[in-house]
Amino acid sequence: MEIKIDLKIFFLCIAYLILEQFEMYIIFLIFISLHELAHTIIGIIQGFKLEKIEIMPYGLSIKFYYFNDANYKKKIITYLAGPVLNFILALVFFCIRTNERLVVYCFFINVILGIANLLPILPLDGGKILKEILKIKYDYKKSYVLINKIGSYILIILTAIYSLLILKIKNIGILLTLLYLWYLKILEEKKSRTLLRMYDII
Repeated sequence: MEIKIDLKIFFLCIAYLILEQFEMYIIFLIFISLHELAHTIIGIIQGFKLEKIEIMPYGLSIKFYYFNDANYKKKIITYLAGPVLNFILALVFFCIRTNERLVVYCFFINVILGIANLLPILPLDGGKILKEILKIKYDYKKSYVLINKIGSYILIILTAIYSLLILKIKNIGILLTLLYLWYLKILEEKKSRTLLRMYDII
């Protein structure tokens, strides 16, 4: 099993320290890592073998051997595991019934993680789930084209909403998150174009 570290995580740590939001960032990292751990555990339970773990600026990224060739139902269950865990954790923190700042942070972060990861944007879980559903009806190429279009529209809407939030609460951390989402989207589209070219050749 391969383990990699994305060095951009150190730059983000410095940025959040300067912005005095380091505590929020660390809490976020803990819960997004638990989110990925849920994917890992459910994937292993379903018989997948872990290939790679990458420590990224906004948590962990996992990869299984031969996952793309697996049954779509198993893949969807694995993708759902992370958001479901976040909603369960949010419920746990909600039931604590206190106004203590840390508990409130943990509740809202898990709600946001659960909802955000279900958005139909690649490479988020919601985008991956929608891609698997589209592949039932459409071929590989059309599925990728559709999911990339849907993801672009959703991200444009999110950008508009985030922009208003940044102006209202002046939270630069939101801007960093938004920029990272766009970065992931661009990387995913490049990967999609490469795969589609290979599909055309075949």
